[in-house]
Amino acid sequence: MKKIKQTFLLLAILLITSPNLFGQQNRESLLAVIEQIKSAPNVERLYSIRANLGKVAANKELSVPDQQLLATAYRTLAQSFKSSNHFRNAADVYKSYLEINEKYLKNQNNYLVDSLKIAFQQTTAKEQQQISELDATISDLTKTKDAVGGLKQKYYSIGTIAAIGIVVLFLVIFISRNRAIRLTRKSLDTNQSRMKALNGAVSEASMLSGSIAFSDALIIQQKEILEQLRANFKDDPDKKMFEKDIQALEKIQKLLDNSVN
Repeated sequence: MKKIKQTFLLLAILLITSPNLFGQQNRESLLAVIEQIKSAPNVERLYSIRANLGKVAANKELSVPDQQLLATAYRTLAQSFKSSNHFRNAADVYKSYLEINEKYLKNQNNYLVDSLKIAFQQTTAKEQQQISELDATISDLTKTKDAVGGLKQKYYSIGTIAAIGIVVLFLVIFISRNRAIRLTRKSLDTNQSRMKALNGAVSEASMLSGSIAFSDALIIQQKEILEQLRANFKDDPDKKMFEKDIQALEKIQKLLDNSVN
């Protein structure tokens, strides 16, 4: 089984490389034939070369460059027959040259047309791919733009609501501040009126208290004077003469005691 796989692998390698090898051999063979035509010593050698070229021309797998070399070999051979005065052979070879050259030109034209078609198809496919990529990019950018627009609108709405909220908050603060100022002023006015009233009451109370204190001090002073008079009258040898005075002083003293109490 392993040998079969190796055989198939070898055949595949040969199939891939054989066209290149055969093409290389054809080119080298044709180049050698052209050199042989140029250096042919006699006409018989040219006949032999013509027979070999016929075998090469019968190959249907010649590449376009090999066909060009084959046409060049026939033209060189026709020129050599002409130089040897073999005009009939020169004409026949030149006719073969024209046929091969026509085939070469057709193949070259087809090759160029196919190359242009392939290049056009590749270019078209590449441009189509680029267009598809650009369409995808445009679609993504459009989606991004819509998303950003929606997000921007959302933030604008939030910003508007926030701005209105801030204005309302400042308005509430302003109203509350003015109300607090009015209440404070009213309270100050009330307190000021009460202070004035209290000041008046305090003044009157102070005056009354001072009067009371003055009266108490005066009564105490009068009591001391009465006590002194009584003592003087009692110690006097003629105190009987002053009994009425003493009694009057005692009454006054009782009145002063009641006033103090």
